[in-house]
Amino acid sequence: MVKPGCLAVLAPLVTGLTFRIIGYFRNRPLLGAEALAGFLMFSTSTGILMAIFSTTEEELGIMQRNILRQESTVEKEAKRTKHQ
Repeated sequence: MVKPGCLAVLAPLVTGLTFRIIGYFRNRPLLGAEALAGFLMFSTSTGILMAIFSTTEEELGIMQRNILRQESTVEKEAKRTKHQ
């Protein structure tokens, strides 16, 4: 868990500094801030979408398990009524 944590901390720093240096040579002093803002907006929106989709997927899995349990109990009931 240390490596993903370091990646989450270092990626914005490296992005901002890299584009700041590039902006210095291209006479655009705010290029680093612009690139960092875009990076953070994209990562935030991606995190929100991942949270929504994982929650939806988990709920669908729970619903599917419940449906399968109901079907198995219905089949057991049908077999019991046939034998009686």
